[in-house]
Amino acid sequence: MFRGPSRVSVAKVHAGVEYGRLHAKADASANVAKAEAGTNGVVGDLLSTSAGATFMEAHAGAQVNAFGAEAKAHACVGEAHIGIRGTPLQAHAKGPGADAQAVARLDTLTLHASAGAYVGEVAAGPFEARLGVKVGIGFKNGMPVVDLGPVSGPCSIM
Repeated sequence: MFRGPSRVSVAKVHAGVEYGRLHAKADASANVAKAEAGTNGVVGDLLSTSAGATFMEAHAGAQVNAFGAEAKAHACVGEAHIGIRGTPLQAHAKGPGADAQAVARLDTLTLHASAGAYVGEVAAGPFEARLGVKVGIGFKNGMPVVDLGPVSGPCSIM
C-alpha cells in the first residue's frame, strides 16, 4: 500500500522555493483552514489519490520537472475535492473564486490552459458547471477538453 501526504493547517502563510537536479518549484499560499489526505503516485503524480477541503485560500506557484511544467494561481472562499490524479475519476465543488493555469505534464497526460471566475463551480470527471465563466482548451488526463463559459466538458473536435 502507498503512503502519502496528510496535512491540516489553520491560519497558514507559506512561501517557498525548492530545486534539485530534475526539478524546480516556487510557490506562495495563505489559507484560514485546510485539511488534505492522499497517497503517492505510481510514477510522478500518476494514480495518486487526494481528498480535502479548504476555507479561504489563495495560492500561486510554478514548477518544472522531468514530467513537464505548470503554472497556476487561484483564490477561493471554499473548496472540497476528491479524486485519482491522471484519471477522469475526480470531483470538486468550490466557490466563490477565480483561477488561471497553464499545464503541460506527461505523467497525468495533461496539456491545458484556462482562466475563469465563478460564484460556484461543481465538477465530476471531465464535466464542469459553474455560475460564472471559464475559457480554456487542451487535454486533461488524456481527454480533449474545452472550457466554454458556464460549462466545460470533453470535446471530440479539436
